[in-house]
Amino acid sequence: MRIYSDNGTEYFNRICPYCKENVHIYRNGNKAILFDDKVYHFECFKKMKQVHKKCKNCGKTFSFQDKENINMILYQKGFYCKECFDNLCKCGIEKKSKKWKNALENINIYEDNAKENIVKVLEKRKNSISMISEMRNELTSYAANIFAEYDVNNFIRQNYNLQDVSIFYMRYLKPLYHGTSQKYISITIPPKHLYEMWQTKINYLSKLYQKNISKGMCFTEIQRVAYDLSILVNRYESFLEWKEKQRLLEYETQIVEEIPTGLSQKSIRHSVNNNSSSDVSDILDDIFG
Repeated sequence: MRIYSDNGTEYFNRICPYCKENVHIYRNGNKAILFDDKVYHFECFKKMKQVHKKCKNCGKTFSFQDKENINMILYQKGFYCKECFDNLCKCGIEKKSKKWKNALENINIYEDNAKENIVKVLEKRKNSISMISEMRNELTSYAANIFAEYDVNNFIRQNYNLQDVSIFYMRYLKPLYHGTSQKYISITIPPKHLYEMWQTKINYLSKLYQKNISKGMCFTEIQRVAYDLSILVNRYESFLEWKEKQRLLEYETQIVEEIPTGLSQKSIRHSVNNNSSSDVSDILDDIFG
């Protein structure tokens, strides 16, 4: 995955299936849509949801994205624009055609038929505001995952003198992210979690590496990264327990802060601190000690 930078703002590209042009995807503030595992420009996604009908007479294509201003005619299984149908009726009547005379008399029925047909298709394609929001949230998660993988790879380059991370990524990281690792069976670690663990433990891992070197052990760059990764994987369950404790602490702190000031708030904060600190310290010792 190639990450670009525009005045310090990082992004990567995906091809919009509708317009076939690049969609810039940023760490934050994306307006694009993730739909059916594909990234669309928002405007392209709206166009894709339009209904297009071609006039059987003049060949022009008319587009509709809502039920207002539908001005087409559905006549004998063919769609006509209003102007063409009026002209056909007029010419037919001048030639004393009963068919076109009857068509003009029943034009309201054919207009209703066209509107009903187009609205029915629009309803199938319609996406509510909540669904648009959901698809944007999916894109946010998708982008965060891509950038987290990039951050892990960049972290390895900076701390392990391994400029080409592609082999290590394909052999170790990608299977670990997707839960398909043959080395770490049945273990899945999101890149965001791995990056957070690695940042926190890098000093400890560096000291351990120096200790192993002093004992005469030798590592290639990839062997060293793989060795450190094994340590992180083995501590992942403890890391998750620590994350949950942190979440509960934040929740308890929020509750305390929302209580009106006074003795009750002080006593509750004192109780929360006393009950939580020892448990969290135990978890921290297990992970970060």
